[in-house]
Parts: sequence; C-alpha cells; structure tokens
Amino acid sequence: MSDLHHDGQHARRWWTLVVLCLSMFLVVITNSSLYLALPSLSRQLHASQSDLQWIVDAYALVFASLLLVCGSLSDRFGRKGTLQIGLAVFAAASLVSVVCDTTTQLIAVRAVMGVGAALIMPSTLSILANVFSGPERATAIGIWAGTAGIAGCVGPVLAGLLLDHFWWGSVFIAGVVIAVVTFVVGFFVVPKSRDPHPRRLDPVAFVLSSAGFTSLLFGIIEAPERGWLDSLTISALAAGALLLLAFALWELRNPAPMLELRLFRRRGFTVGAITITVAYLSIFGFQFTAVQYLQSVKGYSALRGGFGVLPISATIALIAPRTGQLARRFDPRQLVAGGLGLMAIAYFGIAFVGPHTHYAYMAVFLFVLGAGIAVVIAPSTTAIMESVPPANAGMGSAMNDITREMGVALGIALMGTIHALGYRSRLGSAVAGLSDAQREQARSAISAAHRVGDEIGGSRGAQFSAAADRAFTYGMRWSSITLVVLMTLAATLNRRTALTSIQP
Repeated sequence: MSDLHHDGQHARRWWTLVVLCLSMFLVVITNSSLYLALPSLSRQLHASQSDLQWIVDAYALVFASLLLVCGSLSDRFGRKGTLQIGLAVFAAASLVSVVCDTTTQLIAVRAVMGVGAALIMPSTLSILANVFSGPERATAIGIWAGTAGIAGCVGPVLAGLLLDHFWWGSVFIAGVVIAVVTFVVGFFVVPKSRDPHPRRLDPVAFVLSSAGFTSLLFGIIEAPERGWLDSLTISALAAGALLLLAFALWELRNPAPMLELRLFRRRGFTVGAITITVAYLSIFGFQFTAVQYLQSVKGYSALRGGFGVLPISATIALIAPRTGQLARRFDPRQLVAGGLGLMAIAYFGIAFVGPHTHYAYMAVFLFVLGAGIAVVIAPSTTAIMESVPPANAGMGSAMNDITREMGVALGIALMGTIHALGYRSRLGSAVAGLSDAQREQARSAISAAHRVGDEIGGSRGAQFSAAADRAFTYGMRWSSITLVVLMTLAATLNRRTALTSIQP
C-alpha cells in the first residue's frame, strides 16, 4: 500500500527526503547538543555525575531497545503514521523537559523522547527505500547518511550559540521547533506505505528483543562507571546475551519472524552491519574525548569548542551526497575500505596531539576524518537496505539503526574506559600528597582535575593542572591508536569482501 507516482517513484520524493533528513537531524542532534548543556544542568538542577550520565543514556537505552519492535510495527501498520506519531511524542516530551526541575523528572522525560526517536528512525529509512529506487536511492541514502554526520557536529555549535544567550532548556526548545515543522511538512508530502503482506505480531519476540537490548546496553553504559568486572555489569551483560540468544533461537524457528536472521548469511548485510557499528563506535568514541580536549585542555568556550569539530561535518556535507556516484564508478566495498583507511589515518594523526598542539594540526585530520566517514556510512547503509525486500524495509532500517546505536554505546563505553585507564596511569605520581577526596576528584575527569589545581593554587596548582592535561592527551593517544587498529581491521574485512565478490 503506497502513494507512488505512476512510474514507480513518488512524485514529491525529494520533498519527502527533506522531511526524512530533518527527522534524522532531530534524533541525532538531540544527543550531540546535550553534551554542552550538561555543565548548566549540573549547576541548575544540582545533578551528580551519575545523574548527568543517565540524562544522556536514558534516551539512548530506550531508543536502541525499541528500534527493532518499532521497525516491525511501521512495516505492519504504516510507516508515515509511525513517523508522525514519533514526531508528536518527541515534540511533546521535548516541551515537557523544559519545565522539569529535578533530574529524576528529566531522566524520565528523556526516556519518553527515546520512545519517540525509536518510532521515527526506522520509518525514515524504510520510507526512503520505498520512494526511491535505482541510482537515485543510493544518492538519497548518501544525503540521509550525511545528515546524521552533520547533525553530530552541528549539535554542539547550535547548543553553544543557545547556551551563550539562554538557559539549558533552550536546547530542548530547538527540538520542539524542528519536530513541529517536520510533522507539518511531512503530513502533506510523505506518502503512505506498509508491508502488503504483513507478518503476524509476535509478542514473544517483542519482549525478548527489547529486554535483551535493554540489559545489554545497560551493562555497556554502566561499565565505565562501575568497572567491567563489577557484579552488576557482568550480570546485565550476561542477561542481555542470554535474552538475545533466546530471541535468535525463537526467530529461527518462527515461520514469520520479526527479524529474518537468515539475512546475516548475506555477506553484504553482515559486512555492512559490522562496518556501521565500528564506524559509529569510532565517531562517538572520538567525539567523547575531542570535545573535552577542546574545552578542558585547550580552554575553548562551549561555542568555540562546538566550532572546533565543524571540519568533520563540513567535509561530510560536501562528500556524502556524491557517494552514490562514487559507488557506481568504484566497487562499493573497495570504496568503504578506502574510507575506513582515511579514518585510520586521521586517528593516527590525532594520536600525536598534545596539550599545546596548534588547532590547525588537528583540523587537518578532522577534515580527513570527515571524508572517511562520508564514504563509509552511505554505501554500508545501502548494502544493508539492498539485502532486504522493500516490503520489509522497516526491518532493514531498524537493523541499521540498532547497529549504529550499539556502536554509539560501545564507542563511549570502550573508548571512555581506554582513555580513563591511560589518563589515570599517567596522572600517577602527580596526585601524591593530595587528600583522598582531591585524588579521587582529579582521577574522575580532566575538568575536576583543573578544579583541584585551582584549590591548590600558585605554581604548584598550575603544575598539577599541566600534568593533568598531559595525562589527558596520553589517554587520548591510546584511545586513538585503538581506533586505528579497529579501522584497519574493518577496512581489511571490506577489501576481502570486495575481492571475493569478483572472483569467478
């Protein structure tokens, strides 16, 4: 069921793409802009570090846990309707968040925003797959994927502009405006579509998948704070793995599964999913430390720090829409391997950044990183979507979104852990002679270490802050080198896939 033009293409497909890109922009920018609002939230809502973590993660946890379910529902009941409901929920939750006066309230509202995002995201890519076909689809996916990269970098700039003039709630007001505009325009231009032969609802699969992803992501989110060997962390990760295993066994025996696991037998689908996961792991793992480096080590303001990562989005905006043309000229897997290689080069260069490194040096590698991201995401997304029949586009879109969100959660958790280990080991003797409270505070974060330096005062305090800066960039070096290794392995996998595909 769809409102398509007589030639198989929706007549207002490019306007539809604008709505889908705005929807993607809204979902991504909500988290990327929130990072800069956390200091204001800490002061005005008296939020602890744990509170701040859950203000960010409540959204991501609910979002990722419901993606597969919402993708299945959108295929069955209609993608446009699911998108519109998601936008309405997102706008309402964003509006309510502005009047929250406790962290508990804000965490709860952020979870509701995650429900809205889970309804929005699978619908965007599945609608795109149904209104575009042939070469136009690859171009449209390139623009759609580029929007995600741009939103991740524009978010901090927008937040910096708003926070320089307004209070923390202004960040959420911006989300309300974008959601309302997208809802209104989408009502008139987005066509209706759904699976013409919908599968039966599967409550068992819904419960197993949602509970499994919730438990697994909870363990990943808590690991950096509690430790990977903490009993709660291990229990959550083990429970998540067992629930997802039960989900897989259930789906393999189900004649009409919510997720067709046999898709993983298709090399393009599997390699695309792995690549998306690794790419987003690296992007958000890097951004987690890069924003802190620019603000806490280099001393940039929130606005200037936001502008500091703009080279990434500028390059993505320039290249991503052209990846469809590049994929038609070159083997897509070779193209992705080359993009991953560029990302590896960028992270290798960033590994040598120090406290006094000129920003221009870093900017060069941020441009290289943006170019690599631009040519990796769109072809990998296309590989996933082309492995799924258009009638089940919601399923394919949900899998693409899940791999991305798993990458985001893993990136922040793993890179945060590796960075923290390097930072604390290098801080070492610098904390000798401090009180237990000061030592623990300095080891928790670079901004906290600077506060300890201010408490100490004088030349000794300045020396301590400088030692903390060196320790931070040491941790950043090890997390960057880890990303070099991951990008190299992913590039090798894609290259081998490309060579296999041309063998007789």
